[in-house]
Amino acid sequence: MRYWNGKVWTDLFADSASGQVAENEPFESFQRNLSKAFLGSGVTHQIVSVSIKNMLLQANKLDPPKLICFAGKSNKSRYILVYSDQLALIEPGFSVPKLHSISLADIDSIEYSNSKIFVRYPSLRREELSMIGYEDFQSICEYSGINTFSEAELGSYIGKVTPEGYLAKSSRQEKVLTSSLGSTIEVWSKRIRCGNQEYLIDEFVDAQVYQDGDIQITQRPTLTRMAAGSILPGSALIPGLAFQKKKKNDMRETVFIVSGINWNLSVGINPNHLTTARSIATQINQAAKKISRSASTIPTEASTPSAGSVVDQLTKLESLRSSGAISEDEFAQLKSQILR
Repeated sequence: MRYWNGKVWTDLFADSASGQVAENEPFESFQRNLSKAFLGSGVTHQIVSVSIKNMLLQANKLDPPKLICFAGKSNKSRYILVYSDQLALIEPGFSVPKLHSISLADIDSIEYSNSKIFVRYPSLRREELSMIGYEDFQSICEYSGINTFSEAELGSYIGKVTPEGYLAKSSRQEKVLTSSLGSTIEVWSKRIRCGNQEYLIDEFVDAQVYQDGDIQITQRPTLTRMAAGSILPGSALIPGLAFQKKKKNDMRETVFIVSGINWNLSVGINPNHLTTARSIATQINQAAKKISRSASTIPTEASTPSAGSVVDQLTKLESLRSSGAISEDEFAQLKSQILR
């Protein structure tokens, strides 16, 4: 009878009495493909023939993988498979295995950071795939043919803006029940990252820090202090002459904002971190102005009648990129302007 993998009927057949898959051609081909796959560090042929084979059969995925390596810790039975057209993450599930596939055509590059592999898309979004060893990461790059993300694309590290937490905010304000809104913003000289989304720093990016409110000091007498300051036993000072208890309530609200074309990021920060936040904002604006100055030289020249054809402009642009006068991001921006 046909083999039921728990979800759909497959092209394989099983013996009706034993339930074992018969030695037919599709199954033999599947076995051969698995035996030819390159194995990452720690993966053995026994693991492939038992654990991975059963999960792939249940997931009805019989096309040949090029590479099999562990995803995360080996005792979790999670694997990354590299195929000719996709990356796949497979792991045990409640009834059938969980299979997450990503087409290679949709991937811009892959990144290795903090012992993790990230898939990066052309939209500047990145997705964490799994924990992985660097040796296996190199193998994935080799067998998938995907370019690795270069840290040079980020530029030099500027700093990080973190939202004010619950404890910090409640320690300076009375009856605070929530932390500040927003997510951590990481800043480099070429890119800004918030969560798994990145934004290019260009001539239109602007960063500011705003602060509103003040520190309120309140004074009130207490019974303990009034008793301690009494003239005679059993008597007390009148409230106006009692020792005053001072209480500070910091009502300042500080917000870091950075924005570009069609995007805006804001995060509430601790007022005591105002100087650091302003320094980061200043460096962002300086990086944007530097790009603006570089971009302004070419369009002006290209707009004159003597600038020549579009081909001449692209040739000049290519020479500027080759000499290092402009970056890859600046080259792409100016090229799109010329071709409009």
